[in-house]
Amino acid sequence: DIMPELANLGIHQPENRAQHLVGFTLPASYDPARLADIFKRRRIKVSFRGESMRVSPNVYNRKRDMQTLVEALKEAMS
Repeated sequence: DIMPELANLGIHQPENRAQHLVGFTLPASYDPARLADIFKRRRIKVSFRGESMRVSPNVYNRKRDMQTLVEALKEAMS
């Protein structure tokens, strides 16, 4: 479960959402262009809907994939 790590980065998910399709609201401190560059380099695919970043894990994603997402978000914060 990556939610505690995301919360430490200031990223929160509404409590009443399903785990298979989630939208996170990113803190204002994230630079969208830098985040897009980091995601592209790490081959992370997400979509943006308004103020939210949409992540939809699949049966093909592994725990390591979710950890890569967290690492990319940490990199974007540095």
